[in-house]
Amino acid sequence: MQLTLGEMKKLSKPEQEAIYLRLKAVRKRFKAVNYSAIYGVGKVKLARTTGMPEQECADLIRAYWDRNWAVKAFSEAQPIRRINGQMWVKNPVSNFWISLRYEKDVFSSLNQSTGVYCFDSWLAQCWSVGLKGIGQFHDETIVKIKDGDQQDTYNKMKLAIAKVNKRLNLNVPLDVDPQFGVRYADIH
Repeated sequence: MQLTLGEMKKLSKPEQEAIYLRLKAVRKRFKAVNYSAIYGVGKVKLARTTGMPEQECADLIRAYWDRNWAVKAFSEAQPIRRINGQMWVKNPVSNFWISLRYEKDVFSSLNQSTGVYCFDSWLAQCWSVGLKGIGQFHDETIVKIKDGDQQDTYNKMKLAIAKVNKRLNLNVPLDVDPQFGVRYADIH
């Protein structure tokens, strides 16, 4: 069943809640497949870890790769070097050589290392415009500022990401979402 947002709003609260719960269950299954398929999961392991039937897991994995064929095509196009029994793949964004344990890890290794490289490049640009972080969590940084400096800090963070975008010249520009608050819970 497909509904527009307008049609959804016309439903009763219990009907909306029922649809939300169904979508939440579907999203949970597909999220498990999305993260697992990148790492080469098979139907047996996916079934064991999610509790879904093996045939459903096989169908979801097949559907995932039918839709995300470009992930495999990209991975297969990356040159792998073998030096003294160890495999290496060159990150096309950072130009760093990344160690590989298995060939199936090309995409996940490049994906993770590119994310870290882009984020660290942005942090370096933030430092260059005078913003010093006091904490960092995965893909977030905390900058202590004086009350009233929010707009200036926002502008500096946007300037920093613009500099990263200019230098990296990616197909899709990066962006940041500066948020302000007194406690971490206010911004996350």
